[in-house]
Amino acid sequence: MARRRHWSSPRSEPPPQSLDLLREIGSWHWDVPSGRVFADEVASRLLGLGAWQPEHGFPVGQCARSIHEDDRSEVLSRFREALGKAGDVVAEYRARHNDGAVRRVLVQGRFYHDFHGRPRRSHGIILDVSGDDRPGSSARAGPAGTGTHPLERVADHCLAARALVAGTAEARLLQLLDGMLMETGRSLARELRRQGRQGDGDGTASPSG
Repeated sequence: MARRRHWSSPRSEPPPQSLDLLREIGSWHWDVPSGRVFADEVASRLLGLGAWQPEHGFPVGQCARSIHEDDRSEVLSRFREALGKAGDVVAEYRARHNDGAVRRVLVQGRFYHDFHGRPRRSHGIILDVSGDDRPGSSARAGPAGTGTHPLERVADHCLAARALVAGTAEARLLQLLDGMLMETGRSLARELRRQGRQGDGDGTASPSG
């Protein structure tokens, strides 16, 4: 019987374009029982949370306070809705930094319950979608994996693929996935804004409050 060959590629550094994209895509994990959010270096910077704390994370209250005061009520309402339903959430809002700087970010996440139906954890990504001076926020929450926009499922699949590719030496694939995540995030932001305008036009509540 012929022996199976195991092929491996030489390790290489991601190309500069991929590094630029990596600086705009962050990830976060919320341990609900402890009330701590563990954000990677990019997410910490985009949210203006201060020095990166990979071991101890940030109090969830600090993350909530980083949301612009005019956007906070709507965004937190959608997060609470997803938390209670073990659902998905996507929100575009302004993050205010301690130095007064403001960044517009898009956050996507999924919440999980334990066997007793109690909120346990959440994880997701954050993208920098600055460049639009439009005021206000847009947010949506729903049951996990159902009733969500197709672009949200695209982002989920991109994240899963990225986690697999990150353990290989395929820098080009990583670059392509990062680019797709960025474009998907921007498209999601545009979709949220469109839905907000429709809500204003038909007399229903606008996602931006």
